[in-house]
Amino acid sequence: MHTSSQYDADCEEVEGLRQKQTRAQDEKHKGRAAKQVEQQNNDMFNSKNTYLISTAIANQVKDKYFTIVMPNVQNEFQRLQTRLVERLIKILLHGQSLQLNHLDELKKRIDSVDVKLSQVRPSQDQALFIDHNIRPFNAPGHWKFEPCASHYDTDAMSIEPAPKVFLQNKLVRSRTSLQELGPLILSKQTDLDQLSRRLQGLVVDHSTGEIDDLTDSYLEAQHQLAYYSNSQCILDAEIRTIISAIGDDEGVRAPHAFKSSTFSIPTQCGYCEVPADCPEGVPSGPSISRSTTATSRLSTAAAITPSPSSFVLAQASEEEGSESYPQVPILFDFTPSSEFELGVHGGFKVLLSKILHGAYELQRA
Repeated sequence: MHTSSQYDADCEEVEGLRQKQTRAQDEKHKGRAAKQVEQQNNDMFNSKNTYLISTAIANQVKDKYFTIVMPNVQNEFQRLQTRLVERLIKILLHGQSLQLNHLDELKKRIDSVDVKLSQVRPSQDQALFIDHNIRPFNAPGHWKFEPCASHYDTDAMSIEPAPKVFLQNKLVRSRTSLQELGPLILSKQTDLDQLSRRLQGLVVDHSTGEIDDLTDSYLEAQHQLAYYSNSQCILDAEIRTIISAIGDDEGVRAPHAFKSSTFSIPTQCGYCEVPADCPEGVPSGPSISRSTTATSRLSTAAAITPSPSSFVLAQASEEEGSESYPQVPILFDFTPSSEFELGVHGGFKVLLSKILHGAYELQRA
């Protein structure tokens, strides 16, 4: 402290003057030294008093600081921290209140949505969609026969002898395919009904498993039934169209693909044992068997559960020929008129190698 150092300096000064007074020889110097010592003592006493006063003041201030000021500051800090905690609690409580109000509002909305969802009816929804999107619609018109630009013709089917035989054969094949198709459609419809009842009995949920497999099976069965139904529709239309053209004249029940144009001259049909025009009412005689051609393929395919398109495509495949060639005897002599024809004599055996444009082509056995 400054007062302490001042007091120490004055004390040292007093001691220095006393020593100087002791060394003084004459009275003159002794008197002067005594005055200086006295004056310095007074200054030392003043410094001492000042030092003591300063010490008392410091102690008083220290006591006040530690007994009054410090407790007051700590109390203020405590009050401040208390206010901060109380304000924080109020803010948090207010936030909780806002959150609870928000949750209550959300719950009300969720409850409202639950009520609305339970009131949804697919039929009403579909009716609303239909009413909103209804538009006038007319089905497209039927396609019509368009004659060739370079050939005059009408939309009437040709029932000349040769085309008529072709139509009769086609009619028999279509009816056979339709008979084979009926049991398949009935079986597939039964399977579809069973799958539909099982689907309706299942509870709709978010889990996967049985309902997914069952839905796939149902859609696959519906897909196959649609193909079978399309084939049935095609065969029905084909039968009705042919019957509307030829009426009850359905010919013999042994269809074949011979054409009168195959031979250069009119001759007896080696299949029917009748002239080439194949008049109705003449039964077909014993001849070759078509069991190895498309008919056998149809029966084999039916045993293996045929595809929906096989009933329509089988007719085209029958006209295109078979890899198994039947062997038949020649009943008459024939002299070829061109290099593309085969000369044969009665009794010879030939192979019906393939069908070309609806007619058999012969080759030597």
